[in-house]
Amino acid sequence: SSLITKEEQDGTLELLLSRPISRTKLISAKALVALIIISIVTVVTTISTLIFASIVDIEVSLDKIALATLLSAILSILFGIIAFCLSSFGGFGRSISVSIAALVAFGSYIISSLGEVVTWLSGVAKFLPFHYYQPAEVMYGTYNWSYAGVFVLVILILFIVSIIGFRKRDLKN
Repeated sequence: SSLITKEEQDGTLELLLSRPISRTKLISAKALVALIIISIVTVVTTISTLIFASIVDIEVSLDKIALATLLSAILSILFGIIAFCLSSFGGFGRSISVSIAALVAFGSYIISSLGEVVTWLSGVAKFLPFHYYQPAEVMYGTYNWSYAGVFVLVILILFIVSIIGFRKRDLKN
């Protein structure tokens, strides 16, 4: 979210948009920066986890640990693109983007966790991302990777919506 809102708060977005670069290229570059940041964090996390897993001689294969970390990164990107998408519209979306993304993430986690115990929440949980985030199944080799494919599809759709929103917004937003 701050990849877009920081320049708005500093009052430099108008200067940036007056440059001869399309809004699509600008928002795509910002999304690429976000992806690079998450990739770096994912690589560092994966390497650290694999080193510590080797030290303690954990009984899970290292490739499954790496895949579980990848799934975690995909979920992080999903929640991040929600904030990114909302902030790309400017105005009210900009001010609530992080709060909405955090609410979706935390609410999804709580409802999915309680859905295993509270019967009526189990139906609601099926519409939330954390229901399909199952790192234990990744570790056992039984994870249905089509769920991660749906996450990626939703990420791509929200990215396209971000482009549309950023291209249509007014500078004064």
